[in-house]
Amino acid sequence: MVILERLTVTDSTVYAIGLAKSFASYTLHVTALSSETGELLTTRNIPSSIENGSDDFFALYPPTSEDPRLVWVEKGVVKSVALTQKLTNKPQSLRGSTNARIVDVGLSEYGLFVVRKEDGSASVFKLNQNAIESIWDFADSVSCYIIAFQAFAEIPVLQANSNMISDSMYTGAVDKQGNPYIGRMYWSFTLQVRDRNSCVGLICHKLST
Repeated sequence: MVILERLTVTDSTVYAIGLAKSFASYTLHVTALSSETGELLTTRNIPSSIENGSDDFFALYPPTSEDPRLVWVEKGVVKSVALTQKLTNKPQSLRGSTNARIVDVGLSEYGLFVVRKEDGSASVFKLNQNAIESIWDFADSVSCYIIAFQAFAEIPVLQANSNMISDSMYTGAVDKQGNPYIGRMYWSFTLQVRDRNSCVGLICHKLST
């Protein structure tokens, strides 16, 4: 059984993207239809192994790219494949994307999404023509806290994976001029003299189209 969840539309083709249940996980399934007549062009499974359903895949379709591209994460590796009418392209792995997960920030039509590593670090990636490239790293996006290096020293040392800074959330938006932005929001917990307070941090980055 195939459950179709998303549509990606070009001038010539409608791509219906969904999941087919396999023995241990899900497999991506794509059906290509003619945009003009609705005729079935191709339907097939994409070699893949999806663990978390629709959270693990989406399609990018910026006007600067020749073809839309299906992106997913498989066992911590980000993969993608260009969508064409015959669906014959082979998946490619994103270099350096081990122990990663992908975040859909609602900017697929701009070719933008976020890749997060296991340590909490995050980067913005963009589909440019036929290649996916890293274009921005969120500085200090690893959850960390500051401790004294020694009892007699005031040298701060960063310790990763602390509850002093919460897990970050990412979202996208577009301004009136059509410029895309990606924002990172997180809670920062700071220890004061008498009590513990918390504050929220919001970092937005404007991205060129």
